[in-house]
Amino acid sequence: MVNFFASCIVVLAAIGFVSPCFSTDNPSTDWSKSSLNDVRNAAEGGNATAQRYLGYCYAAGQKVDKDLTAAVSWYRKAAERDDAFSQVELGLCYRDGRGVARDDAEAARWFRKAAEQGDADGQTRLGLCYRDGRGVAKNPVEAVKWFREAAEQGDAAAQMCLGLCYRDGIGVAKDPAKAAKWLYDAAD
Repeated sequence: MVNFFASCIVVLAAIGFVSPCFSTDNPSTDWSKSSLNDVRNAAEGGNATAQRYLGYCYAAGQKVDKDLTAAVSWYRKAAERDDAFSQVELGLCYRDGRGVARDDAEAARWFRKAAEQGDADGQTRLGLCYRDGRGVAKNPVEAVKWFREAAEQGDAAAQMCLGLCYRDGIGVAKDPAKAAKWLYDAAD
């Protein structure tokens, strides 16, 4: 079991899955060329992608001073408009206690919202919650379900986790052939 977790962490860190609260990728390149005033006006008018981008700006300190509390506020507004990217980012904030108090149950709730919309990152992160029992009852079978959903969309982290589940018999019967298939897909 320890070997499984160590393998996951090493591979996830190598592919950039274990990360700080906020993504370093710009989530809304359409807004990146706009003035801060235009972005803020659109965000205040309820535009979810502008809200997401403004959250990113505050998280990254881009165009504004870095302010994690403001980032959380803007991500929450977009997340409440069913923006899956923002739901995952908000979940990460709760998971890591960045800009909000750490709350694993709230993190899992936001990951679930993204996952249920078919977002592969949300599905993978929800699978990790079930695998580790963070914010939800530990349930390896449910973890595998979410890893599979994301893996079938090509999410490398989910493919790796699913492969390790098959390798170690966590939530599924041990199956070296399926383990090799998913681990190969993750590395490809």
